[in-house]
Amino acid sequence: MSDHEPEPFLSLGLNKSPAPAALPQPEELQFQHAEFVGEKPLVRCAVCQGAIQGSYYHVHGVVTCPQCALNRQALQGAPSGRATFLRAALYGLGAAIAGSVIFALVSLTGFQFGIIAILVGIMVGKAIRYATGGRTTRAYQVLAVVLTYVAITTSYLPMMISEAMKAPQTAQVGEPVPSARIATSSELGSSVVKLGAALAVLIGISLAVPFLVIAQNPLSGAINLLIIGIGLRQAWRLTAPDEHLIMGPYPAEAGSPPEAA
Repeated sequence: MSDHEPEPFLSLGLNKSPAPAALPQPEELQFQHAEFVGEKPLVRCAVCQGAIQGSYYHVHGVVTCPQCALNRQALQGAPSGRATFLRAALYGLGAAIAGSVIFALVSLTGFQFGIIAILVGIMVGKAIRYATGGRTTRAYQVLAVVLTYVAITTSYLPMMISEAMKAPQTAQVGEPVPSARIATSSELGSSVVKLGAALAVLIGISLAVPFLVIAQNPLSGAINLLIIGIGLRQAWRLTAPDEHLIMGPYPAEAGSPPEAA
């Protein structure tokens, strides 16, 4: 063999590269946690799901972006001016009238569903919150509760009027029957006043009906008060002032946001 005979193939330097790392065994693999190589995982706002860059806030222990935190902070201001309260009262009254009509129609069927009381409370609460732009105080909560109670209790008016019309009306013996004639304007005005007074009395009685019922039938009255309480709770909850704690800003470059407390 010549002195210049080429070396074997394995001696050309190809065998000098490091050996590949051993693959992990199947029992060593895990899929519970994702591992990011070369980049940090994105932190997203819990409200809008947008990626947080620059800074972030904690709103009631939840990580949010600056815009969502500012939007939440704007809802924590108290409504200003009597005009806002008057507008909220009108919106709530409209919702209360609509809820009373719905509750009355259901009551005429002989049934009383607690879900209708919940609906009335939601209607009144959302109407008031819409009128104030989402900002409320305790005064607006009281307004919502009062309107919801009036809406539910006045729903008994059709039933009360129906029972009053069924009552027999007997005339005194020997009392002359009035002949038909055209009523004067003063008589019409007097009739309107009497009608208004009678309606006011009926409304007053309807407001006291839940307590009158519980005095006559404790079980039925307790169920009735429970139904009313459900509606009042919804109105109170929906008009509660936003008191969530807002903390920040924190720099997002410092790493992942701290865990919520």
